[in-house]
Amino acid sequence: MKYELPQLVYLGRDVFGTLERAEQHEWWLDNGKGGYASGTVAGTLTRRYHGLLIAPLHAHLQRHLLFAKADAELLEGDRVIPLHTNRWGSGAIEPHGHLSIESFRLDGRMPVWHYRLDELLIEARIWMEHGRHSTSLAWCGVCWRIRHNERYSCVCVCLPICATIMGSLGLIAHPQHSRSVTAKLM
Repeated sequence: MKYELPQLVYLGRDVFGTLERAEQHEWWLDNGKGGYASGTVAGTLTRRYHGLLIAPLHAHLQRHLLFAKADAELLEGDRVIPLHTNRWGSGAIEPHGHLSIESFRLDGRMPVWHYRLDELLIEARIWMEHGRHSTSLAWCGVCWRIRHNERYSCVCVCLPICATIMGSLGLIAHPQHSRSVTAKLM
């Protein structure tokens, strides 16, 4: 007999309609070695301890913010579509990537976001390897809706765009497609 575990954490489009509501929900990961990653499901950093990699530099547990965030963007020809949101000290919110988030869920303890951009569904994931001060991020084009003879079909092609935050991250593009995702580490 097959049992399915209930989806304990799932947030839908209704949460991401306003940034204030999305910022009320947070995620948190640890590596079992004193390091962690955390943030809001909207992608904004609203607390002093939010970031992609907060870890001790030496054996003692004084933690340091090593990487704050990765501002991901979808590049489609000349068009740049932000997958991130920033709330600036002035109160300004720019860009508004949270409005493209269709859902947030936990896959085990791994945060997973789905971004809906017209016919494209992008999945983003963040995880930490146990016992290492590293955080990994991945964006994957999950589904393109293609119109053919008055019908839509879903073509699922995974274009993994991964980075492990231990060094630097540059432009990562898939040569067979006109779309790519970039992430700038902050």
